[in-house]
Amino acid sequence: MDVLLEGRRCLPLADMDCMGVIGSIEEAENYDSSLSEPHSFVFPPSELPLTLQVILDAGSFRTLFISEPKSHFSSGMQRAVFFDLALYRGVQVVEKGIHVTAAVGNPHDDRILREGTELCVALRAHSNATITDETRSRSHARKVATDRHARGNSLREIATHLNKEAIPTLSGTGRWSPSAVKKLLDSGPETHQ
Repeated sequence: MDVLLEGRRCLPLADMDCMGVIGSIEEAENYDSSLSEPHSFVFPPSELPLTLQVILDAGSFRTLFISEPKSHFSSGMQRAVFFDLALYRGVQVVEKGIHVTAAVGNPHDDRILREGTELCVALRAHSNATITDETRSRSHARKVATDRHARGNSLREIATHLNKEAIPTLSGTGRWSPSAVKKLLDSGPETHQ
């Protein structure tokens, strides 16, 4: 299921319509009760990493409410990165009752921050799909290459697939090329000593 909802993927919890809180739950609930369409659930305050993980992975927050940013973020840059990741995922950010539309407010800095955010989200999504040890091993690369070769894929098609899946090369650096795939197919199974 890969439906887009205003800048974010359709995720299992995306229809919960929740508000995440960093800071005072009372202030967040007061803000929420003033809305014409209150949230269906207000998440109690939690640590920044957990809140960010929910924003990036669960897709259940419509709004992120922050009551006292200076007491929760170690620096202005941490705040800017956190806010931009939330905004990028389609989450409204409300700081002390005011909607935040840009993480920094300077168009040049916001553009640089947005490019970094897009890269971070793409790498996280790519990493989440392929980061298990067994999918990062030489034997897994060989299995994928052998299976695709048996199905008639060219060496270039196999290299493209290995690169797309972020399966490390034999050297662990660089990108797969047709010649590297040939070397992989020609090499024997790994031996463990």
